[in-house]
Amino acid sequence: TPLFYACYAGQLECVKYLLKSVVSAGGDLYGDTVLHAATTSGNTAGITLLLQSGCVKVDDRNHTRLTCAHVAPNVETLTFLGEQCEADLLATDTEERMPLAYACLRNDVESIHYLCKKHPDFVDYADVRGNTPLHVAAWLGLQEAVEVLITYLPSIALYITNEDGQNAAELARSNGNEDVAAFLDSVMAAAETRTNRNLEVWTTALKGL
Repeated sequence: TPLFYACYAGQLECVKYLLKSVVSAGGDLYGDTVLHAATTSGNTAGITLLLQSGCVKVDDRNHTRLTCAHVAPNVETLTFLGEQCEADLLATDTEERMPLAYACLRNDVESIHYLCKKHPDFVDYADVRGNTPLHVAAWLGLQEAVEVLITYLPSIALYITNEDGQNAAELARSNGNEDVAAFLDSVMAAAETRTNRNLEVWTTALKGL
């Protein structure tokens, strides 16, 4: 529709004009709404106009259950949605992937930071195939994204396996991302060393009781 393309192109004056005759905005062939279009282009002013008009809601989904939080292209847009528009940053698509997984898919490190800080208890949330955001980043060989994720993850999350029985390091290695796999191996080794040291301390303390 003209409104859809105006939103995608960031033509605010056109959006304002077209909204005068729109009561409810439907989706396109894929179920994407005008809000998806405005969000994809990072047009926060357009997002505001659409939500104020009432023709869409911030958590409207397309046919694969993607919300605007899934398709936000950068941390500025995502933060605007989360803080100003109260978008659901834990919304899941048909594969049970949250916006964090999509931030990993586009290697958006700043958005990864934001989402991890916002909902630290969901950083290791797995999709229907058992892949966590760490699996996604490791699969793509995204070293910086992996480094960010592990700062928010408990060490046990490094051992989570997907439906193929692979943890993130194993998935990285099977996809030829040896540098990422080696890095994750080193992190797991360090975690095991710390655990063993803690066990020694606890054992010694118990013997002294």
